[in-house]
Amino acid sequence: MPSLVEFSVRDFIDVDDDNHDDSGCLIKPWACESSLRILAVKITGIPRPDITVSYYNTPIPEGATIPEAYPGEGLELQRRVYERISRFRSLEALDLGHDDRDLGLHSYVENAEGQLIHDDTSDYQYSCVDMSLGSGLRAMGELRRLKRLDVTRMATSIGVEEVRWMAESWPRLEEIHGLNVEQEERDAQHWLVEKCPAIKTCQFKFSFDWS
Repeated sequence: MPSLVEFSVRDFIDVDDDNHDDSGCLIKPWACESSLRILAVKITGIPRPDITVSYYNTPIPEGATIPEAYPGEGLELQRRVYERISRFRSLEALDLGHDDRDLGLHSYVENAEGQLIHDDTSDYQYSCVDMSLGSGLRAMGELRRLKRLDVTRMATSIGVEEVRWMAESWPRLEEIHGLNVEQEERDAQHWLVEKCPAIKTCQFKFSFDWS
């Protein structure tokens, strides 16, 4: 699996300021659009005003989120990210999440309910795409070859409707990594187990041979 590359959201979208259509600036074509099979990228700098607490229901770490410059900026940027990714029609693996923790016992902490959980203070992603239908996920419907989606340690709100859409839109999908945080993600995981058992889910990222 390739190393994760980090992009600021505007660098990743990469608009062409000299070309416009009715929706605004067009994004620049990239040479790899027809050939890229694995995209492993951490996209940062997306305002997420929908996030008010951490997924432990504690205050969000300082600097983990950024304010919008204008109302709707976060959704606008997310939709352009989906538009960029949708151009990679040969994509088989989309790794937007990451996991850099030591998963040994010493990395567990106790939450407010007394449950043992992994300590995610080290770079959990809040300024990322939400991966929800409401944030524009449908723009990636043309990724018909996609086999793996990784959203590990990302502040997403993937629910049953999202995984149903993924199963229908990405007929080759085999794996979804990272559905282990919010309640709607656990519901989505349960739905997949019941309705689409061929699509495997796991809480953490593992390496697979995609050659």
